[in-house]
Amino acid sequence: MPELTELIRRLHHSGRTVVMVEHHMDVVLGLAGRVAVMHHGELLAFDGPDAVMADPVVQAAYLGEPL
Repeated sequence: MPELTELIRRLHHSGRTVVMVEHHMDVVLGLAGRVAVMHHGELLAFDGPDAVMADPVVQAAYLGEPL
């Protein structure tokens, strides 16, 4: 995975837009300028990584609390 992460980082820094689907949050947070979080087909949040991780709706969805 480190090679793929570095490739994505290089593509992004060269000015290209990269859209990826990833479930490993350490990878997402290390690469993304903006993050979209979906839950059961619904968009819960779309913002910078820090804002998305602090969002109470996102936290509830991924900590298993009812929405």
